Amino acid sequence: MSRKRLLVADSCIGGLSVVPSIADTNREDVELVFLADYAVNPLGTKSPGEISSVIDRWMRVAATTGGELIIACNTLSIRYQQVRGDTEPATSVSSMLDYTEALIRAKRDDIDGRNVVVLGTAFTAAQPVYADMLHRIARPESVTGFAATGLERRVARLEDGPLFVDPGIEGALESADVVLLSCTCFPLIQAELEAAFPGTRFLAPGSEATQTQSTKTLQLIVTGDVVQHSDVLQFARETLGEAWQISLRSATDLDLH
Repeated sequence: MSRKRLLVADSCIGGLSVVPSIADTNREDVELVFLADYAVNPLGTKSPGEISSVIDRWMRVAATTGGELIIACNTLSIRYQQVRGDTEPATSVSSMLDYTEALIRAKRDDIDGRNVVVLGTAFTAAQPVYADMLHRIARPESVTGFAATGLERRVARLEDGPLFVDPGIEGALESADVVLLSCTCFPLIQAELEAAFPGTRFLAPGSEATQTQSTKTLQLIVTGDVVQHSDVLQFARETLGEAWQISLRSATDLDLH
């Protein structure tokens, strides 16, 4: 029996935060390919039309790799929902909206009556999708979006320096009861956020993996030149741990036009 192949795509390394959950859900019957598409990064500051073009780009890559597509990017997940409408996708597609809805349902008691901040890119924070989802499933006291563009760049591009460079971010996080981490980069620094704001509850979609220790494999594809591809490979190995076998694959055979 052939293994199911999944293309997990993000504009950076952020989507690594949901890879363990994908592997845990699918167990041993899945072959994972992770596209860190830095050639389109930063995505969250682009226009809706530019973001839509990336949907087509990743679906072409999914067709090239012969697998299903998991959009491990909140910005593109929201835009995909907006442009899809009632049209059936050409390939099987799931997104961060699926992970976020599952998280909200699981944590609704923690959200009920609380002040929630949706922490994401400029595009994600400006959209009503997650606020509507929170109000539909749980009963928060309030929901506000906060665009943490500087924080996203710092994590996505493996940069050093202070985390809280976005004006007002410290006040927003300190005053929130619950923060929904709506950029896949942010769960990668969740421990740092929790240490800085111990009174705030941080919720990360896709964080429910049991982290079983059976060996897992991942093909990593990196595009663009904003980060060294070898640095991304090293980061992936450090993030996912010794239970993973990770190899760097060339993007030359993919349809990235």
